[in-house]
This record gives sequence, C-alpha cells and structure tokens, in this order.
Amino acid sequence: MRRQVVKPYFNANGELPRICWTLRWEQTVESAVEHGEQNSHLTLGPAAIRDVLRRINLKAGNPETPVAVIASSASRYFFRQIVEPTMRNICFLSHNEIPVETKVLSLGVIQ
Repeated sequence: MRRQVVKPYFNANGELPRICWTLRWEQTVESAVEHGEQNSHLTLGPAAIRDVLRRINLKAGNPETPVAVIASSASRYFFRQIVEPTMRNICFLSHNEIPVETKVLSLGVIQ
C-alpha cells in the first residue's frame, strides 16, 4: 500500500527524489501553529513563507520533476499548505510512509 503512495514520485531510474528539512525548520513551523478548539492554523509570517518557498525551489530544481519533501507528521500538513498552491510537483511525506525497499535519491537538506 505505501509503495503506491510514493510510486508517482519515482524518477525514470525508479528512485524517489527527496529533500529533508533541518530540525530548526521543523521547529520553526511547529512553533508557528496555533491550536484552537476545532482546528489549527499556521501563523508564520509572509517573509518566512517566502523563505520556505525559495529554499524548496532551490533544492527541487525543475518544477516539472516530482520531488518528495520529508517532514515530521506534526509539521507536514502545514508545510503542504505553504507549498502546494505554487509548487504542484512537491509532495510531503513522513519517513514511515516510504517503503523500506524504496531507492531514495537525496537532493539535499534545507538548512
């Protein structure tokens, strides 16, 4: 089942191109989440959002090539909210969603 989730993001060599975040970025996003009674929302400022988009764009390369960005389950949803409207080739996964037999091609770490 998990292989089906990531398969659309494989490159021609059967590898999953992926980018990881540093712990600092994970914590930045997680600390900018306000939790309400019925929902949570991101309060990250516009400059920080532009910085996230710029950094992903630099690592991802070609906007036509699918790329997986690995993020913690706590921050993944909010990263997705920031990125998906402008970068449709990016998907957000947690480590446990990638099957063990998957060949991973590292595109780097977002500092």
